[in-house]
Parts: sequence; C-alpha cells; structure tokens
Amino acid sequence: MSERKSGRIFGMKDVTIIDEGQEYNAIITDISESGMSLKADISLFTFKEIIIRFKINEEEINLRASVRYVQDFTKSSRLNLKTIGVALIDPDKRYVQYVKGLES
Repeated sequence: MSERKSGRIFGMKDVTIIDEGQEYNAIITDISESGMSLKADISLFTFKEIIIRFKINEEEINLRASVRYVQDFTKSSRLNLKTIGVALIDPDKRYVQYVKGLES
C-alpha cells in the first residue's frame, strides 16, 4: 500500500453528501488536505463524483470529491453506517487553509 500524500487529522464533523441531487447526512471521521473519511448510511460506487457540503466558520462550501472506497459497517458497530473514503478534486483554498490550521 502506498504512503499517504498528506497527514490525517482525526475528529468528527457533520457534513452533507450530495449525490445526483439527493442529500445524505454524514460525519467526517478523519480529514486531510487531499481527502477524508466519512461515515454515512449510503452506498456509492467507487470513482463516482460527489459533492460534500462543509461549513467552515459558518460559511458553507461545496467540495467536489471522488469516492475511493466504501466499507460496510461491522457487526460490532452500534450504527449501520458505512465508511466512505474520498479524494478531493481541486479543493477550495478555504478548505486547505482550514485543514492546515487544524494541523498546527
């Protein structure tokens, strides 16, 4: 397995996944400048392009992302949420600055 391009920061933040006009609640479980891992009750195809609606300091931004993997929930989990890994497509500068601020 190849090394990550940027470090991950662990935490939780509510976001919305938008897929073909449908909105789904999700939780970010870890984040980096180039991608994130989400938990949601949705099945997506790998390499599908989605939008992630994200708030930074009460300002809403939309991030384009490509789904890299979807992992079904485990039986030990109390929630029936899937883990979804995404790579961001040309992330907004405000988002990149936000993540850099979390790293410091």
